[in-house]
Amino acid sequence: MKAIDVNIKTFIANAAEIIAPLWPMQTIIARNPLQCFESLNFEDAIAMEEIFLAGSSDKMDNASCEVNRELVKWCQVFLDEGQAAITMPEREKGFYRAFSLLAPFDNKLGSYKKNKWLGSLPSEALEAISLCLNKLEIPTDQIEDYFKRLLRELPGWAGYIKWRCEWQNKEASLKNPISLTDFLAVRLVITSAIGGDCQKKDFKKEVFPSKVLKKEFLNELKKKEEKYLKDLLKLIVPEVVKLNKTKEPVSKPDAQIVFCIDVRSEPFRMRIEREGNYETFGFAGFFGLPVSVHNYNGDHFKDCCPVLIKPQYKVVEEPILDEIGRISHHQKGRSLINIFRRFYQDLKYNFATPFALVETLGLWCGFWMAMRTLMPASSVKFKKAIQEMLKPTLATLPKIDIPLTNQITFGESALRMMGLTNNFSPIVVLCGHGSQTENNPYASALDCGACGGNHGGPNGKILAAILNSNEVRAALQEKGIAIPDDTLFIGAQHNTTTDEVVLEDHVALNNTHKEIAQRLKEDFRKAGIANSQYRCRTFGLDPSPINAKKHVLKRSSDWSELRPEWGLARNAAFIIGPRSLTKNLDLEARCFLHSYEWGEDEDGKSLETILTAPLIVAEWINTQYFFSTLNNTAYGSGSKITHNVTGKFGIMQGNSSDLMQGLPIQSVNINDDQSYHEPMRLQVVVYAPRSRLESIIEKHAILQTLLFNHWIILAAIDPKDSKAYQLIGKAEWLEIKSCNDKNSSFKKNPLNFRTLEKKAKTHLYNDKTCVIATMHEKEKVIAPAFLDLTGLKMIKTKIDTDQLGTFTGEVERKGTPLMCVSQKCELAMKESKVNIGIASEGSFGPHPFIPFLSCDQEILYFMDQERGFSLHQSLLSTKTNYRAEAFSDPKQLKTFCDQALFPSHGLIVRPNKSHKQNFIIKGIQAYDELEDAFLKSCRLSDDGKALIETDMRAHMNPTRMDVIKELANSFAKRLATPCPICYNPGFGLVDTHLGLECEMCGSETEMVKSEVFGCPKCHHKEIRAREDGLTVAGPEFCGFCNP
Repeated sequence: MKAIDVNIKTFIANAAEIIAPLWPMQTIIARNPLQCFESLNFEDAIAMEEIFLAGSSDKMDNASCEVNRELVKWCQVFLDEGQAAITMPEREKGFYRAFSLLAPFDNKLGSYKKNKWLGSLPSEALEAISLCLNKLEIPTDQIEDYFKRLLRELPGWAGYIKWRCEWQNKEASLKNPISLTDFLAVRLVITSAIGGDCQKKDFKKEVFPSKVLKKEFLNELKKKEEKYLKDLLKLIVPEVVKLNKTKEPVSKPDAQIVFCIDVRSEPFRMRIEREGNYETFGFAGFFGLPVSVHNYNGDHFKDCCPVLIKPQYKVVEEPILDEIGRISHHQKGRSLINIFRRFYQDLKYNFATPFALVETLGLWCGFWMAMRTLMPASSVKFKKAIQEMLKPTLATLPKIDIPLTNQITFGESALRMMGLTNNFSPIVVLCGHGSQTENNPYASALDCGACGGNHGGPNGKILAAILNSNEVRAALQEKGIAIPDDTLFIGAQHNTTTDEVVLEDHVALNNTHKEIAQRLKEDFRKAGIANSQYRCRTFGLDPSPINAKKHVLKRSSDWSELRPEWGLARNAAFIIGPRSLTKNLDLEARCFLHSYEWGEDEDGKSLETILTAPLIVAEWINTQYFFSTLNNTAYGSGSKITHNVTGKFGIMQGNSSDLMQGLPIQSVNINDDQSYHEPMRLQVVVYAPRSRLESIIEKHAILQTLLFNHWIILAAIDPKDSKAYQLIGKAEWLEIKSCNDKNSSFKKNPLNFRTLEKKAKTHLYNDKTCVIATMHEKEKVIAPAFLDLTGLKMIKTKIDTDQLGTFTGEVERKGTPLMCVSQKCELAMKESKVNIGIASEGSFGPHPFIPFLSCDQEILYFMDQERGFSLHQSLLSTKTNYRAEAFSDPKQLKTFCDQALFPSHGLIVRPNKSHKQNFIIKGIQAYDELEDAFLKSCRLSDDGKALIETDMRAHMNPTRMDVIKELANSFAKRLATPCPICYNPGFGLVDTHLGLECEMCGSETEMVKSEVFGCPKCHHKEIRAREDGLTVAGPEFCGFCNP
């Protein structure tokens, strides 16, 4: 080999170090896009210009852009995995060789003279690189830096090629082998053919520009991280102190549930624990099993373990005996579906048949498209029903071909690492997780990262089967882990998009297990609904339980949905310790939670595994979200709206771009300008002796790199003194003081949507009694909202609220609606001898601002005599059927009834003009009764007309009841929010400031500029930006631009 070739290979290897591998879209793996710079201090790495400006196309000249387009074209056709109608010839010879054979026929690459040069290219990539470097006159001392610049111009394609070289199965890559050497050779040939900008440039300076660090950003980042870590420790340290003081005997839970450490599991764990006597654990979602799994209902093996680990065993899921009769049906259906799919694809991508395909199936495709658009949830159910009819899903069990000694090792390791070595409950659920989305190339990014971007349910089933084995249990007993005979392990899967948990239902259960499993399923359902409500609030919604469930189901099935779930956005911390440290805390779905019992890990092996595997994966996830938010152009993937799948392996913007290598903007932003994810380095909190951590860090270079270069921040809570310390250098710790201060902003700072959920069980009104003044069943919609968010229990009063006025005028309402509702509340409290009361009042009529439109204005009034404050909130809604009309023609009845939503909504009938004022019939909900009352009123009326009105009493008017419910939910949410100064309930919106500036001329408009939040007791006020994030008004709202 020539010396120049050796040098070029070295230059390429060194240049490749700045590129992070990019996994295909089937198994999108989060990774640090600056992984190659982890050897540098975090501040030095982030100071580079590329962090802020990399990927900006305006930095490239026209020639470079043209080279990129041509190179992308060749990469697309060569790397295609079945999307293209015609496969690129000569692919098996490798990328450069195939290109060199075909390039002379590419008219895009230039004139006949250049084509002639292309036809005489060397057969080897290294020789071609050497030839082009001479042609382009690249100085030898700048070749390596030139290669770095070339790779960074298309880091996505370079990263995917790097993944193929370093991570892909070797057999799979033989059909179209490619290397970064080939990639650079083809790029240099295209550059030489088209003409580049290489002359007279100092590539070394261009690759590593010396820019002044944006200190404002880094200073703000440090302040934010320090505050978050202190607030987090203020919550955890008191729990540690409490844990060390109380050594109560531990009762056996009804069931133990092991969830993945994923941040999405944290809020679900909190809610399932509220539903019953359950104990939860956190463990890496692959359950410590280095396996590749083939589900009988699927098509191929999937590596269900972290990419850092190579699968050691293949596990096949086989149908259970009860399914034998359906196997034939399943196999025939699968064959039929595959035949139809191949037939459809052949017709769709063939040159001659696409138009015939449209003529043949156009009507059906149109119907299917309309159904998926207008009824997404129904379309998914319909699709599943058809698939189930043709290819019924088979219940399966894993066939464990893992040697017994390894099964024992896997079982023992998993139980010890999660701290579950005694006090086993009758049922232990091993719950993996996965997502459910439609038309989403990034679907695998929402699945389990510990399972290589796949669902984690199969791993739970495998470990359950191992731990249910009598042979494994006998061996574990000799090792000090005695699993009772009545303990059963069951696999399960948590759907993070729909908040549903599916248990294995074909496991043999005895009566006790059946009873617990049935109760567990119901509690999973309840917890799922509660979690759906919480997640809907992060989307800016506040629905009822039923509507929340419908909403998340719609998001999971809507093919136009850009944000089916938030995934791991806002992740900020990794907590290693027993569940008792976090069980009573709401961590806002921001923390990875890994169970760990330091007292049962004498040799530190379990902690060592946690720090060198799950923590590394979490750091990858954290940094990907960090940089995708910080610079979505360079390290994210832009908007999903303009994404295109290329070659069935990657995603591009448009039809010719770099491969997208980060998260879409919809995964980290609320809108184009407002972030949802909060960029922050991973804060690691470990409940273990500092000496143990020091010994583990000393053994692992990866930990030293991440910690001492400040890519992650480590805090230890030492069991010896229950104090928190931050690692600031090698074996150097700094005590974090004031951690016992309970004044943590964790409990007060709202999220971006200001929807921090309050736990009713810890609210100061929990189990307090509140009297509600109503005769018309309003408690049905008011009571649940207040019970859910504040814990208040409603009781009805016996007073006649009609004595203060009726809608129909028999009793005149004196004073304003607010005066009336406050009187109602005071009367109810006095009669019931209760210090807390609530009342409702409504008024109806023409809309004050919109002509010819009716409206319903509802008021809720709350009074707490014990705390000495009152609070009211109103809602003006156009959702009303309010109307009144006088007529004598019975034919007009039908029209009026339709407009008034009769008979589901009640009506009132009386004479239009009559000296018999006491004749009135209310609550009519039957046509016969309505006709009788109409005719009688006409006879009694002086003008022969009957006055027909909508009955606006709440129990007679479902539409009004819905408005009251909407107001009750909003009001209860406000009551559940404490004042940040005096902690009195009811901190919320009290006023607005107008004057939002016009985006065109800067003039102040009549639109709201800011919102004023206030306390009803101490009257503290805060001025906040608009909740929707709007900072300027459109010119259509400006009196100057649009007079």
